Amino acid sequence: MAHTGAAVAILRLAGIYGPGRNALVQVARGEARRIAKPGQVFNRIHVADIAQAINAAFANAARGVFNVADDEPSPPGDPIVFAAQLLGREPPPEIPFAEAASSLSPMALSFWQDCRRVSQRQAQARARREIAVSDLS
Repeated sequence: MAHTGAAVAILRLAGIYGPGRNALVQVARGEARRIAKPGQVFNRIHVADIAQAINAAFANAARGVFNVADDEPSPPGDPIVFAAQLLGREPPPEIPFAEAASSLSPMALSFWQDCRRVSQRQAQARARREIAVSDLS
């Protein structure tokens, strides 16, 4: 902050996954929905990578805004299909976004409004340089 000289870093997080919060769990519980919206992709980030980024930001007194995301944006249904394959199950049927939209929370709906592709080439180089994050993949 300009007033105090304190370092302020804002970490913008991609779709968060990790233990208990991932496609494998959703498929295993029968809760997975495969929403299809042509051209839609999301980046994702594991909770352990988020913790690493936070620790690095503190350790390096980082300043600025950083995107914390993987480098493999993909359609939202791809992790569901992959998880189903790993579990030896059929993936849930695709639901067109227009049909699914009425059942989404306002927050989820706002998340789906735009394509959430993060350009990681520049973002990761900056994160590695300024907050010493070694691997965000």
